[in-house]
Amino acid sequence: MKKLTCIFILVLPFMISCKKNAAFQATIINDSLFQVITVNPDNIDKKEPGKISAFAEEVEYIPLQTADSILIGETTRLIVWSDLYYIWDKLSETIFCFDQDGSFRYRVNRQGNGPDEYLNIKDFTLNRENGNIMIYSDRGQAFYEYTRDGELVKKSKASFLMSSFAAKGDWKYCYLDRLPNQRLYEDIFPEAYRYVTLNDGNVCNHQLKYEYNEDFLHVPLSSDNFTYYKDKVLLTEFLHPEIYEIDSIGNLNPRYRIEFTTNAYAPSFYGSVDLKRMKEAEKEGEYTSLFGAFYENEDYLFFNYSRGLLGLAYVEKKDGSIHNPGYFLLDDFNQNTLSVILASVDEKYVYLMGEPELLKEKQKRKQFSPYLNEICEGLQEFDNPVIIRVKLK
Repeated sequence: MKKLTCIFILVLPFMISCKKNAAFQATIINDSLFQVITVNPDNIDKKEPGKISAFAEEVEYIPLQTADSILIGETTRLIVWSDLYYIWDKLSETIFCFDQDGSFRYRVNRQGNGPDEYLNIKDFTLNRENGNIMIYSDRGQAFYEYTRDGELVKKSKASFLMSSFAAKGDWKYCYLDRLPNQRLYEDIFPEAYRYVTLNDGNVCNHQLKYEYNEDFLHVPLSSDNFTYYKDKVLLTEFLHPEIYEIDSIGNLNPRYRIEFTTNAYAPSFYGSVDLKRMKEAEKEGEYTSLFGAFYENEDYLFFNYSRGLLGLAYVEKKDGSIHNPGYFLLDDFNQNTLSVILASVDEKYVYLMGEPELLKEKQKRKQFSPYLNEICEGLQEFDNPVIIRVKLK
């Protein structure tokens, strides 16, 4: 096991205020304290490889209610908030809400061309003050906020393209990724920024400066860039894995940097991307990337990585120890193999997703626990997904 190492760098704060229709402004980022998480994908935990009991004390399987009118086509994101499960179904452009035992509560589906409707869902989050559904439509170039009854309570224009956003109070935090946004940055292009804050619809700040070039078009767009930890919002960048904490006025403060020891090439936004070298490194197993959201709670950090296969790593914050379960998980409480892909993490639980068809198939070949056998007996192959709730130690 390896410990987190720390890098101390001088902080020079620089602040601006929000102005309606303001000229281009930018807040300079100065690295402060980065905690560097060093992961060797080859160094898989040997003590109890893949056993979920290494960090969990219980695993529950929660089938989501299924009916002809309640069908999830493709689970794109799970948000867990206030004992409710919110699922974005990309196929139907719908947000479903289920309660803690998997019972259906409501859905928001207002896709259309009307003034109160969205053309598509590019990203979604929650208003964590009232539970309203917040949607960003890139085709509609707008944000939409709906009540649980599907009533539009607020619509605001989004005059630039982004891959992901988060919200807190009157703030919207927007991650533009490698999208060029030439209209937004026409005075300085090809220089551009990857992070923009909005307050009550007004642009306040630009951060994460880089010089755009067409090679970035071949870098996959990221999603799941924002996660929440207590009252904090975290932003994750994937091309060069860095995690920032967003302060009370929307500025970024460096928090973690993830370094993979097997990487022969480490592309970033701080220079040109050598696509040929990147592909060669991937082919040779010498390029590992962060995959999906980065999660933090009081005791742990959790994240997935990609190196041909998807792996899981986590950090115990009490001692800084880094664990690499690797490419599969065994629910040794119920004798079931699980996907390592994280769906969500909160203070008490890690959430994974299971498909009923796969569970039913494995039940025929494996000796599940009596508890999981009973769950499987109540499933049909084409039911909605099963939320796997893992209680942390």
